Amino acid sequence: MSLPKSRSSGSISGKLFFVIVIIIAALIVFFAKGGEVIPEGGFNISPNDFNFLSADANSLGAQVADANVNSVEVFFCPQDACADKMIQHIDLAKDSIYVAIYSFTHDGIAQALVRAKERGVDVRVVFDYDQSKISASDDELLQAAGILIAFRNGPGYMHNKFMVIDNSIVATGSFNYSQNADTKNDENLVFIESAVVAQKFKTDFDHLWEVSNAA
Repeated sequence: MSLPKSRSSGSISGKLFFVIVIIIAALIVFFAKGGEVIPEGGFNISPNDFNFLSADANSLGAQVADANVNSVEVFFCPQDACADKMIQHIDLAKDSIYVAIYSFTHDGIAQALVRAKERGVDVRVVFDYDQSKISASDDELLQAAGILIAFRNGPGYMHNKFMVIDNSIVATGSFNYSQNADTKNDENLVFIESAVVAQKFKTDFDHLWEVSNAA
C-alpha cells in the first residue's frame, strides 16, 4: 500500500534550489574577479546584492547570507570523476549519512556506504520505488549490510539526488549514483559545507523517510 505524498515542502525545496543557484553564481563571480580560493569563513552575501530581484528573492538573499557557507565544491561529469569525489567524502564521514537518490547502481559508492556503516556511521537511504526494482539497483546490497533503506512509492518519481554527511555537508546536483552518470553523461555534482543548508536537506530527508515504505 502506498502512502500519500505531502506537497507541503514543495515551495521550500524550490526556494532551496534557488539558494543553491545563487551560491554557484557567487562562485562564478568570485573566480571571474580573479579569485583562486574560496574566502576563509565562507561567502558573506548581502541581501543588497539582490536588489534587481523581487522582494521574495531579496529574502532568499538574506538566507544565503545567514547560511554560513564554509566552502562549495563544483564538479562536472564525466571529466571530474564525480563518483570518486563522492566516495572520498563518504569515507571521511564520522557520524551520519542520509541519502535520497533516484537511481543507485554504482557499486563503488554502495561499498563506500557499507564501509561507513561498518565503522559506526548512521546510514539511511531513500530509493525511488520504480528505480529500485531494476536488477542493477544496489538496494539489496545495502540492506544485506544492515543499512536502513526505504522506498518512496507514490505519485510521481522520488527524483531527489542528495546526500547529507555529518549534518554539515550536502552533496547534490544532477548526478545519479550510476556508471553512466559517472563516465558518459553530462552531469554536475556540488558539495556545500554549511550546517544551515544541511539542516534544510535533512528536514526534507526526514519527510521522505516518514512517507516512504521502510524495508
